[in-house]
Amino acid sequence: IAELGLNVFPYSRERLTRLVETAAEAGANAVKVQLFYADHFPLAEQREKIRFEFPRYEFEWFLRLAHAYELQAGTSVFDQEAVEICRHADFMKLAAREQGNARLLKAVRFFNVRLYRSTDRRLPLAFVTDSKQRGRETLLMCIPEYPTPMDNALQMAKITPEGWGWSSHTAGYEDCIAAAKRGVPVIEKHLKLSDDDPEAPWSLDGFDFTWMVHK
Repeated sequence: IAELGLNVFPYSRERLTRLVETAAEAGANAVKVQLFYADHFPLAEQREKIRFEFPRYEFEWFLRLAHAYELQAGTSVFDQEAVEICRHADFMKLAAREQGNARLLKAVRFFNVRLYRSTDRRLPLAFVTDSKQRGRETLLMCIPEYPTPMDNALQMAKITPEGWGWSSHTAGYEDCIAAAKRGVPVIEKHLKLSDDDPEAPWSLDGFDFTWMVHK
């Protein structure tokens, strides 16, 4: 999954098309955006987040765009409205900070789409068992540190539980290679167009993303 995240900003259809095209050329299988409202986050984060609210009326266009490039399309959802908008997506994702949001999880499960759930592994056994019993859900190991030091990520990637995926927030891709050697079913990595992009410090450009997929 090429995570486009905040790197779609400043938003335009042209910029989003460039990112999707780059993802396709780099060998990604899927692209993902994030649908949130700034007021969903703690007050201290809201002023910054409001600049990065993806225009929800554009999601259907994004879905068609991704499919035109033969990519799956998905989104991170943070509220029930986002879930309803994205009910025709190929997959949805719950961020690590939403791992205890039972209401949001119930809303996603109602539409029975593929679900990825990021976690830093500090989970009760019941959470893990619950996901394993549902065939359309995959837990993604992640370290919610931006950017994540590569040494820390490598240590965690090498002990990713069987059947779990890997969500990378490092500046490179060595952790993704380590996760691939573990046989993870899905890897998520941020994609950027330039070093000026909002999440550039933990994203790969098209060249490095291509090389990661090749490796």
